[in-house]
Amino acid sequence: MAPPVEDDGAVRCAVCGRAWDAPEQDEAEWLTVEVTGGLSDDPDWYPSFCGRAHASVWFGRPLPPPEYLPAPARNESRGNGWGFAVFGGVCAVLLVVGAIAVVRWVLSLS
Repeated sequence: MAPPVEDDGAVRCAVCGRAWDAPEQDEAEWLTVEVTGGLSDDPDWYPSFCGRAHASVWFGRPLPPPEYLPAPARNESRGNGWGFAVFGGVCAVLLVVGAIAVVRWVLSLS
């Protein structure tokens, strides 16, 4: 992912707001770090800094609270009940058909 950008398209320092106008001039001074909450649903965040001093100031502050995605609503319906009923019905029919086939086979041996 790319570092965060403002409306004007420039990457800005997270401490002083200075824009990174000419990346080829002071590219070695600028730092961009990845901040993530460690959860797979957490969006990654990439703050940029115009120097190590501003990065240390930013990391000295408490991190903002993570933005958690709302948990999906649990489906409390009993949708699997019909599936189990159909499965049981098919098993019962196969049991009856198998029993009839066994009885016919035994009778044919006599």
